[in-house]
Amino acid sequence: MGKKSDSGISENARRTIEDALHDLAQAVSALTGAPRLRVLLPRPREFRFCEGVCWPKIDDGTADFSAVCVTSTFPLYAGRTEHGVTLHVAYNVNWTRDISPFVVERCRTPHELVTALHNIRAATAWCEARTAGRLRHAQEVSHQWGLE
Repeated sequence: MGKKSDSGISENARRTIEDALHDLAQAVSALTGAPRLRVLLPRPREFRFCEGVCWPKIDDGTADFSAVCVTSTFPLYAGRTEHGVTLHVAYNVNWTRDISPFVVERCRTPHELVTALHNIRAATAWCEARTAGRLRHAQEVSHQWGLE
């Protein structure tokens, strides 16, 4: 049995992260899908997958559940990181192939990669639980209004 090359590990890591992001995208789609009655979306909880990558994108207290925010800082002067330009770029949560390289690249150790995977799965579970709660709430409202 030979050792895997770094590119093999990176490719496996990218596919694993991509699969987890795909599951998250499906959970987000279910969460934001409209039940029969209009029920408010839940108060957002921010999940930090790794350094500079988080979901959902929150601006001025407003959450965009369909966006993953990637933050990058570029130094103004070579070798000096204290001053720089910070960019916040939103990627649609369905763009798993665009997001996964950021996660893999920013995870420097296997522990950070496992932590990122755990955080993506926690965000997925959070979405699934909130979706179930929204559906229960919509059913209760329908029952109270006599619409069933």
